[in-house]
Amino acid sequence: AKRHRLKHPTYFEVIPGYGIWCQVTELGLPLEWRWEELIPQDEIPGTDTYKAKPIDRFQLNPKTLSFEMNIREGKSPMYRFVEQILPVQINEETPIVINSEIRPTGGGVKFSLRAKEDPDLFGQNAEVSLRWDRAEERPVSELKPPEQKEITYAHPFIITSTGSSAKRNKLISLANAFLQGDRSNTFLKRLDKLMIPSLGNGYEVPFGNRPIEGSLPEVLQNFVERLNDESHWHIRNLKGRDPNSSTILRLTGALFHYASEETQRHLSAEAIRSDFPLNSAQASSLYWANGRTIRDADELERYLIKAIKGWPNLDGMHYWLFWPFQKSLCCYGKSAKISRKTAYCVFKCASEMLAWIIQDHVPTQTGAFGKKNWKKWTLLAILFGLRIRELHPNFLSLESGPKKEHHLAVKLREQLLTPIILTTPIPPLASAGIQVGPKQSTLGELVLRFLEARATDSDIDLAGGIGLSS
Repeated sequence: AKRHRLKHPTYFEVIPGYGIWCQVTELGLPLEWRWEELIPQDEIPGTDTYKAKPIDRFQLNPKTLSFEMNIREGKSPMYRFVEQILPVQINEETPIVINSEIRPTGGGVKFSLRAKEDPDLFGQNAEVSLRWDRAEERPVSELKPPEQKEITYAHPFIITSTGSSAKRNKLISLANAFLQGDRSNTFLKRLDKLMIPSLGNGYEVPFGNRPIEGSLPEVLQNFVERLNDESHWHIRNLKGRDPNSSTILRLTGALFHYASEETQRHLSAEAIRSDFPLNSAQASSLYWANGRTIRDADELERYLIKAIKGWPNLDGMHYWLFWPFQKSLCCYGKSAKISRKTAYCVFKCASEMLAWIIQDHVPTQTGAFGKKNWKKWTLLAILFGLRIRELHPNFLSLESGPKKEHHLAVKLREQLLTPIILTTPIPPLASAGIQVGPKQSTLGELVLRFLEARATDSDIDLAGGIGLSS
């Protein structure tokens, strides 16, 4: 009674968690059907109604006329469902919002699904609801994913690299020296040569964009932790007089997956805060490290918006946009969920860059990277940028989609058909171990096939290889 007067819970309930059966699309990864969490496993005050935060990341796909909402409690072998027939067939991707609530003991569990932008989609009630105590029940074992039509891929997969175990073994002695305090220029150059992807080390490096199975040796764990910690000072003082700062940032970027979340936040914040200095080794270390490690979708979006706004003033350093963009797309799936509007702006910049390449007017700064690199980075930005079609299937479609995107897609195709673009060779290391046939594609031809949605399984393998060696 005292707890009740003080408005404290008089008892608690344990929620086993609830999930919905749905198709999941993560950029760079194959489509799959699985249970996605609606209400987490938790302990809640039993005297209050629990309302989960509305979830708005679901959608109904075009041509949907009927569907089932299937909900499972915890890991139960049974699930409950409700079927809905729409008044009309939908012709476009339709965002929906799911609300979930649990009332105190005996009050029941309810899930409601509403169209985010069309209140009339589900008829008079404006929602599809599943009340747990009233819904029909079926065995999970009978729940099968719908038959999928043969997929014609129009986007490359992300690379999946854990790095080289041989390179990690070579790193151990250098890691010990680093932990003992060696920061000499000669020593850091040895680390740089081993860790930074380049032709010199055959793009085989100690760390990749995926966690290493098992665990790292203790000395490498300590090395990773120390390098992450030290990088925070060098990121903040990049414009200072310490000659090591630029190299430390390069090495931090070479940690890929093992760059800590805190390190990534520091890199991203500095990349947003800094001006785009022209022809600067310190700046290139910052933006390239950011591209190799960025894993947050919002951070990538902010970086791209900044680069797009600065595009007219970059004066020959336009890879500040292309390199981090394509590198983050081919390294991390979730970070690629940028908005359609931002992606369109990046492709407009790519089209302008292609025009400069074709006309031989690339505005390269003295001492900056040569025109061959400009061409490669621009084509790679288009190639990996097409992964946004996993979120927006008709983005830059040559057959459907918004008018302005169609015009840009047609323009890109015309530019890609130009001989100077088509003859760009694919880096040999990208095709190592891949069956590419007697006539290996050039990079321009490969990008064109992805743009036209004609990419094959071997094209997808090849694209992943390019992501590793670019």
